Amino acid sequence: MGNLASLQQSPAKKKGNKFKKNLVPNVKLVESLRNIGYDNYTAIADLVDNSIDAEAKDVIVKIESENVRPKPRIKSVIVRDNGVGMDMATLQQALTLGSDTSHDSNDLGCFGMGLNTAALSFGKRITAVTSMAGTNEINHGVLDLEDMVENNSFESEFWVEENPLVHDQSFTIITVSKLQEEDMSTLDPKSFASTLKKRLGKTFRHLLDPTSALTIKVNKTAVKRFDPLLWDHEECIHLTDDWIPVDMKGVNSLEIRACILLDVDGNSPGSNTGVYWIRNNRDITNPKAPDTSPFWSYHPRRRGIIFEVRYDNSELDPYINLTVSKKLAKDSFSQSLTDNMMKSIRPLLKKATEILTKKAEDAEPVEKKKADEANLEKYANRVKAQGKKMHTPPKIKKETNGSGVTKKNKKESSTNPTVKQVREANKGGRSYDYEWVFDWPGPTPMMHPT
Repeated sequence: MGNLASLQQSPAKKKGNKFKKNLVPNVKLVESLRNIGYDNYTAIADLVDNSIDAEAKDVIVKIESENVRPKPRIKSVIVRDNGVGMDMATLQQALTLGSDTSHDSNDLGCFGMGLNTAALSFGKRITAVTSMAGTNEINHGVLDLEDMVENNSFESEFWVEENPLVHDQSFTIITVSKLQEEDMSTLDPKSFASTLKKRLGKTFRHLLDPTSALTIKVNKTAVKRFDPLLWDHEECIHLTDDWIPVDMKGVNSLEIRACILLDVDGNSPGSNTGVYWIRNNRDITNPKAPDTSPFWSYHPRRRGIIFEVRYDNSELDPYINLTVSKKLAKDSFSQSLTDNMMKSIRPLLKKATEILTKKAEDAEPVEKKKADEANLEKYANRVKAQGKKMHTPPKIKKETNGSGVTKKNKKESSTNPTVKQVREANKGGRSYDYEWVFDWPGPTPMMHPT
């Protein structure tokens, strides 16, 4: 410590001039960004975000497979859209990590990293082919992570193709290949496509509204919107008639609606309990299950209560902590947002709790009767089985003479053992000759000791 103190107090002499250096990150940074929190379905949903932001009306996700032994596997994932397309400068920015491409306030993207981080999370090669209407040019770009690491360079390949046939067309085709062997390439293509359709139908349910012109397909099958609230179902109990505004200074787009969803169409109570968050009509809730925190604590009497919150990103993004993969981070909400939300949520939560408590009290006698009947049936079956077991005659050891011939006892019945033989066979405790009195639901079975 003494040396350090003397060093700090000693006069320093300037040696040379100050200089600046551009510290270019190592390409290994890209490999680190691949583990940023995406799952395969969320990553593909991010690629679909880009298509929707490009004003596409038709988005097709193709899961390409290859037949290999012992079973088929996924070869590549292709996302094609008929959006506005990209010129060469925009394409280069799109394939740049942390691009500075401007975003509209209604865009689904927000970090400028969606294409790269999403695609590289499950593949090592991105190929982009795009064209804008009114030109004869098809722009190509390739980002290959393996080449980057090998050459220790962020350089990617780009070229332009002249084709007069595309003059009136606009499109973008993104192909992700060189898939992770330990992840994507080992999945069953049909099962993956089936799950992907469900996830996309839930994530983009508000954008796939019947009045919308947007269509999304996985392979050749259209994605159907799925509403986890089942808002239009007759068994859904509405706590609000429709969307109601949340009063918050400086924010005009924040709205909520709430309902109670019990056992309807395979949705068991509690499976959807919590708050769904909709940003620019796109679901950003944890895909596994919504969360009740920080607005209320989980309680069995509150199972089935669902809130849905929607807002425009330009107003509320500063109050919500979103990850790059568009997931709500831990402690996502600012205190001011939480306080304003609670003013609207608290009375609805109280109303829902009263409804569920009343339903539980009304159903309790019926449920208790069903449970009692089930328990009685189980007990009756157990008694019958035990009675049958006790009526089985014990095995009597036969005595034989020296020649191996069984000795005959004149007092012994030829078919049934005597009481003495029963007692001898049940050594180690008091012997019982059980007489079962069974006339359900009359008296319980009685045991009569001999």
